[in-house]
This record gives sequence, C-alpha cells and structure tokens, in this order.
Amino acid sequence: MSKLFWQIIYNTLWLILFYPALFVGFVFNEKIRRGIKGRKGLWLKLKEELTPGKWVWFHISSMGEFEQAKPIISTLREKEENIKILVTFFSPSGYEPAVEHYKEADVISYLPFDTLSNAKKMLKLVNPILLIFIKYDLWPNFVWQAKRMKIPMLLADGSLSQIKLTPLSRSFYKQVYSQINTICAILKENEAIFKRLVNAQTRVLVTGDTRYDQVYRRLLRVKKEGFKAREFFPEQAKIIVAGSTWLNDEEVVLPSYKKLRSEFKGLLLVLVPHEPNLERLTQLEKMASKLNLRYLRWSEVERTGTTAQAELIIVDKIGLLANLYQVGDLTYVGGSFRHGVHNCLEPAVMGKVVFFGPKIDNSKEAKLLVERKAGFVVTTAQEMTTKITQLLTHPELLAKANQAAFELVEENLGATEKIIKEYWFLQSFTSTKNPQEPKSLMSKA
Repeated sequence: MSKLFWQIIYNTLWLILFYPALFVGFVFNEKIRRGIKGRKGLWLKLKEELTPGKWVWFHISSMGEFEQAKPIISTLREKEENIKILVTFFSPSGYEPAVEHYKEADVISYLPFDTLSNAKKMLKLVNPILLIFIKYDLWPNFVWQAKRMKIPMLLADGSLSQIKLTPLSRSFYKQVYSQINTICAILKENEAIFKRLVNAQTRVLVTGDTRYDQVYRRLLRVKKEGFKAREFFPEQAKIIVAGSTWLNDEEVVLPSYKKLRSEFKGLLLVLVPHEPNLERLTQLEKMASKLNLRYLRWSEVERTGTTAQAELIIVDKIGLLANLYQVGDLTYVGGSFRHGVHNCLEPAVMGKVVFFGPKIDNSKEAKLLVERKAGFVVTTAQEMTTKITQLLTHPELLAKANQAAFELVEENLGATEKIIKEYWFLQSFTSTKNPQEPKSLMSKA
C-alpha cells in the first residue's frame, strides 16, 4: 500500500476519531484536559519565541523519554555554540515539569495536534536543521511533511516495544519509519525489525540507551557538588531509600521495614513518594502511625538540620531523589506493583543494590540488574525482609551487589556519543561546513 493511501486513511480517521475522543477525554480525563488547556495560545507563543536561528528540534512524548533526550541536548550545547534548541512534548506530564525546571532548551512547547495543516505550519515556523524524535513518538503528518521539506530526521533511542506489528500495521509503519534518515536503536533485537520497516536510504544502527549516559552525568555532578544533607543522618545509620513509590509499594515496604527495625536498630527509611502532594503525604503519615513509626517530613529535617529520633523520613519535595539514593545502603524503586517499575538506573549508578516489585517487563535494565544479582524482585513484605536481612548480615554480598549495579551502568555508556556522530553525519548533507567529530563525551569517574 502506498504512502498516499496511508496519508488519506490516517488523516480521514484522525478527523473522524481523534477529535471526538479528545472531547470525551476533556470531560472525563484530567490529564487530557490539562494538555488541551495548555495548548491555548500555542501559535502566538511559538511565533514570539521562535526567533531566527539554527534550530534543532527534539520531540518527546513524556517525562521518561525526556531523560533520554537530556544528554543529547547537553552535548549539542557543549559542541555547537550557535544552535538553538526547541523541545516539544505531547503529554502534560512531560511539558509541565520541563517548562518549570529545565533551562537548556531555548523554547519548550506542546506539540500541536498532528493534522496536516498544523504540521506544515509548525515546520515552516521552526525550519529546523534537524528534527530528532525520541524513542517512539513519531507523528505521521509531521514526519511526512518534514520529508517533503527535506528536513533531516533522526530517531534516537529507538524502540518498538510500544508497537504491535501485524501485516496491516507493518504496511502503515513502513510509510512512516522509512521517511527517517537515521534510526538509532536501543537494542540489537530491534535492529532487524526496524530494517524491515525502512528502505535502503535509512541508516539503522544500534547505539544503546542514553539514559545510562544521563545518570552517569548526574553522578559526576553529584560528586562535584556534594550532598550536604548527608550530615542530617546519624553517622552509623543504615539507610534504605525507597523512591518513586505508590500506595501498592508502600504496603510492602513499610511493614517490611517495621519488622527489620526490630532486628537492625540503626536502620532508617527515607521514603520518596512519586507524587508528594498533600493527600499522599497525609496518607503516608497515617500508615506510619498505624505501624507506630516515628516520622518526620523532609522539610522539617532541613529546617532543624537533623533527623532527630525519627524512624521514617517522608520526602515532601521534588528533585532530591537522585541525591538521596547516594546516601542509601539499599534502595527500592516503585511503580512495579502498578504499570511498571520507574527508573532503576538512578540508584544503580550510585552503586546501590535495587529492590522492586514484580512488574519489570517495561525495564530492560531492571531485568539486567536481576540477572547480575544487583536487583531483586519482591512480591511481599516477608520476601523483602528476608532478602534485606541476608544482605545486611553478609556485608560482602551487599558490596558485591552494589558493585554489580554500578558496573551495569559503566558497561553501557556511550550511546550519546554515537548519536552525536550521526548528528554530524546528517549535517554534512545540509551544511557547506566540514564539521569535526566531537571528542569523547565521557570520562571515567
């Protein structure tokens, strides 16, 4: 089936199905409502902010994929002084924290909805020297129109895990992926699948996952800046840091910790809920009270400069988790009793053993941690208690697991460097300059 056929089908179905679904979502789904409201005045904002220049446009679905884009953006900033960076998001869960906290992009925006007219208008307005998609969030009209305008496109950290391929869908995706100039896949097993979806003009490479580079960069930054809050904790305390937790996680972690406290008197739990809003903080405090655990909020610890006699620290601020993993002796990463485990690489790069629940199919690195005995799946509080007891009573096992966690990250560095080389390769077709390849991007800590 031809590209024209799929363009007609896609744009017809888009108008028939998408906008009614959007209306229903606006009424019943708060996240969709935020995304629609956030796009009010979008074109006026873009016209004001997109000043003439050499734009590299990154499009990202949400916050998780943004972590994969960050090392690429940072490296381009270091190597190309005169470029401008546009970052667009489809989801408010990516856009909202980025627009508030991220400083390395010149413009952060929602992506206009994927109509043909929007794609033409946006691409003409930006006129990027390169359009970089992250992981899987390709929007067909934007891809097709960029191809017509001869704008080079690169897919970084490419993954097909979100796509179910049937003969019909393969035909459609072939008319999208074959328009991309370069596909940088995360995994070797995806390379063959990508190659079946493209033509001979598309370069397909296995470059790895830039999240390893991102967490390593963060490690270097933490080492350089230090983490003064370590002095808040008792010097001899053994600390468990549980990050990005939801209620399902806490129903396992808190009872386990309560039992461990009876065996290990110097144990301290630092709990960082995924969403530290007032409702969740109150919920956690009620759970702690039922277990007779003395607790403090992190804001109180910062105010007084001590954890005092607290047995549980509940973190009521965002942006601290990566640093807190540094002070932990053991770590737990949440989400794996819900839809899938959150970022396991943040504690792993700190050289910390990682615990999580059963749902880890979304995370290749969690599976690798398990294989290396640097990560452990627990489904009950008793399982967690038993394993932590084993590690705390056999320090040599804990040290071995910690080392294996760091080595996983260390062995997988370099994806950003490979992707940047593809940036230079693509620029050689659109620039009269003869660019130098960048120097090595990583140095060992």
